[in-house]
This record gives sequence, structure tokens and C-alpha cells, in this order.
Amino acid sequence: MKGEEEGHKIRFDERVVRFPESESAKPIEQAKLQAKELGKLLEKIFGTLKVTPVVVYPGWWVTREAREVSVQVMNDKQVIGWLPQEKRVLDDETIRKVAAFLDEKCRDVEV
Repeated sequence: MKGEEEGHKIRFDERVVRFPESESAKPIEQAKLQAKELGKLLEKIFGTLKVTPVVVYPGWWVTREAREVSVQVMNDKQVIGWLPQEKRVLDDETIRKVAAFLDEKCRDVEV
């Protein structure tokens, strides 16, 4: 059982995501770039908004080895605990406007 448990663990140290058999900085780099691009896009319409990059690995146990991180790496259950702890910085109306903007902007897939 211990080997099976170890097979589902990810370690994150701010620079690299370490899987049982490999490691990669690409998810971290990609999340940072995408958050930066999203921030620039939203800034044109809403002014400066903080965009926090988040990488989620459903079904994995994720441990963080760095105290302060610029990218959040977690599993699906950790997201549920993390979101309510984050300080709310947008009012309801701004949230609705951003959601509507993103819904329109990202609607490039036909169903």
C-alpha cells in the first residue's frame, strides 16, 4: 500500500513540480505566463486586477515545500479549502462583469 500511496504524490517547491518518476517546471512557467496574459487582457477593461496562477492536479496528493509561492499548486480538494481563505478583492458587480467578459471571450467551442 505504501508504494501505491507514494505513486500519487506531487511535491512543489516554487520552481518545479516533482512527480514520482519525473519533474517539470513547465506547468509553473505556463501558469505564470497565462496569468500575466489574462491580467493584461482584464486590465484593458477593468483596470488592474490581481490574477493568481493556479495549477490543479485532481486525484493527486500535493505537498508544497516552499513557504511563499507565486503559483498555487494543489489538488481539487485543496482548492475547495484555499478559495475561502483568499481575501476577497472584487465586489459582486465586478465579478459578474469579469465572468460575462470571460464567458464571451472564451466561447470559441461549439457544442
